[in-house]
Parts: sequence; structure tokens; C-alpha cells
Amino acid sequence: MAEIEGMKDLKLRVRTLRKFPQASLKRAVRAAGRVVRDEARRRAPRLTGFSRTKIVTRDRRGQSREEAIVQVGFRRVAFYLRFAETGAKAHRITAGSTRRVIDPKTRAIISKQTRTQRARLVIRTGGLRVFRWAVAHPGVRARPFLGPALESTRAAAQHAMEQVFREQLEKAV
Repeated sequence: MAEIEGMKDLKLRVRTLRKFPQASLKRAVRAAGRVVRDEARRRAPRLTGFSRTKIVTRDRRGQSREEAIVQVGFRRVAFYLRFAETGAKAHRITAGSTRRVIDPKTRAIISKQTRTQRARLVIRTGGLRVFRWAVAHPGVRARPFLGPALESTRAAAQHAMEQVFREQLEKAV
């Protein structure tokens, strides 16, 4: 088999094969996604270690049969990674913006809003319970890890895709 240089030649060759399965295309894109995901896990801020395991790859449907998309992101449970990636401005958290406040240690509902009364934010400092109508959040500076992971592994991801394409082409021919 002839040596193929570059992705353009590979794409043209794949298009000429009528029976080249879409699963092969998805396999190649997943391989590239895994490379980026692993680098993002390595660069993720170390909060508890929990955040690293929640960075995942997901398949997305493309516009056509010749298109496959993989998304590298994080699970819904680790929503706070969005704030680590992009940061957050200083803002006020008001009691009306939430229906209930849950104690993170015991998972018990501390304060609950009903139709007749307004909820209060409950903050525990030491052994005291402080009731407030609003709290000033200082904001969080951005510590990007997904964007830099993509930029640093772009060549490695493309190489992984090319390898899988070549393996699948050899099987198809």
C-alpha cells in the first residue's frame, strides 16, 4: 500500500471508498478526543481529584454522514469546572435567587422558601448560624485548562486520527 501524506489525501481516499463505514470515522474522531481529554485531565485544577474523573468525551451527531464530532467537556455533576475554566465576576447571591439552601456536609435542607415567606441564606461560621438576605461573592479568576489542552495536543490528536484512519483503510481494502 502506498504511503499517504497529510489529512487531505486521506479524506479523498476515504470518500472514494463507498463501503467505508461511518463507525470507522467515529473511531478516528474518538481517538483524537481521548488524546485531548487525557491532557485536559492532567491540566485540570486539583481540587479533590474528583474533577479529573469527570472530564469526559461525548459523541455528537454531525450535519452529514461524512462528519463526526466529539466533544470534550465535563459531566453535569462537575458544573463548577466551568467557573474554573472561564472565571466569574464578583456578584451578589440573594435569598430569592434560590429556593433552598443545603448544608454540604449533612446534605440537609437548612433553609427552604415557601410561598408565604422569603428564604434566608444560612451561613455557618464556627458554631454560629448567621441568617442573611444576600451575600457578596468575591468572584473567581479564570484558570483555563480545556483550551490550552486542545492547543497543546492538536498535532498529537491529528496523528491519532490519522493512525486509526490508516488501520481502518487497510481493513477496508
